[in-house]
Amino acid sequence: MTGAGGERLGIGPVTVKTHIRSLLAKLAAHDRAQLVIAAYKGGVVTAGGQGSSAAVGDLGEGG
Repeated sequence: MTGAGGERLGIGPVTVKTHIRSLLAKLAAHDRAQLVIAAYKGGVVTAGGQGSSAAVGDLGEGG
């Protein structure tokens, strides 16, 4: 997502990587796949592509 996804959000690839690194640390995730799993479990994204209004900080402790 460092390319088109960041562009869609109006942020650069370095910023995307920084946010990903921060999420990995805060959620004690080992890779992006674990971040995706946490997003599904937290209701941030759903299989149908419709996300909720849940904040990413709601996924784990220390946010």
